[in-house]
Amino acid sequence: MTNSDSLEFPDFEVESLDDAEKILAIFKNIEDYFDNIETGEVLPTTTYETLTKALDWFPYALGRLEEGKDKFIDDTETKDKIQDALDILNTIHPTIETIINDSDELKEREGQVNGS
Repeated sequence: MTNSDSLEFPDFEVESLDDAEKILAIFKNIEDYFDNIETGEVLPTTTYETLTKALDWFPYALGRLEEGKDKFIDDTETKDKIQDALDILNTIHPTIETIINDSDELKEREGQVNGS
């Protein structure tokens, strides 16, 4: 599993192609992390906390990316980088709550079995 310490959920603005490339790299790192999460089991605490942090950060990131996209209507390269980051966010975001909820349900079931 990827080390959650390497994940960033930064405050950012997209003011240039360089900014767009940097934030896209952050989103690719987040995507790699999520691709390595083993589902169907209770999540380790650090993974659970990282998912929760991502869930809290994504609405902010979405807003910033949309603002950035609006700034670069005539700059296809920068706009494409921003869109790639948006695509990653839109792919990962819907699954986070499901992963968290599944882990919570498994934890609850284990507690009922162990507590019975």
